[in-house]
Amino acid sequence: MQPAAQQPVQQPPVPKQPQVIYVKSQSNSTAWWTAAIVVVLLAGAGAFYLINNHGRQGGSTAPEMSMAQSNDAVTSVDSDDDEPETIDDLRQMIIANPRSHDVIEKWADVLSDVRLTEDDIWGIDSGTLRYLRNAIFAKHNYRFKSDDLMEFYCQYDWYSPDKTNVIAELNSVETYNIEFFKNHE
Repeated sequence: MQPAAQQPVQQPPVPKQPQVIYVKSQSNSTAWWTAAIVVVLLAGAGAFYLINNHGRQGGSTAPEMSMAQSNDAVTSVDSDDDEPETIDDLRQMIIANPRSHDVIEKWADVLSDVRLTEDDIWGIDSGTLRYLRNAIFAKHNYRFKSDDLMEFYCQYDWYSPDKTNVIAELNSVETYNIEFFKNHE
């Protein structure tokens, strides 16, 4: 007898391994840039909201009225279109025309009567805040030691620099506003 032919032994089928495909892409840097752009857009939208809604809420806890709380505080006497009707009008005028003699004079007219708030000066540069602070002293005819302030206020008809100390003449609102300006310059 012949030996039986050996049949090949069948191996059990090997299960297919899932293939892992490594894709080299720039999606990580693209995702990073996309996230950065989204953050910038959100920040811009937030800034836009703050700018356009600034002064709509809030106010001062001070006993005197604040400019932001009372739109009547700066009501114009005549109906000229260039005249401010609210403190926000004054703020926008001073931002558009920093150190404008006309605008600073309009501010000077109210700085003795109304306590300022953050909303009242938002967006005004520190150099202009310095001129506004010194407008209070100029209204009391203080003789400035600084040449630029002397030159600036001497252009007003009402300014007569004949006093070297006006601290005793300042009312509580003026004193408050001077400190307020100093803290924000």
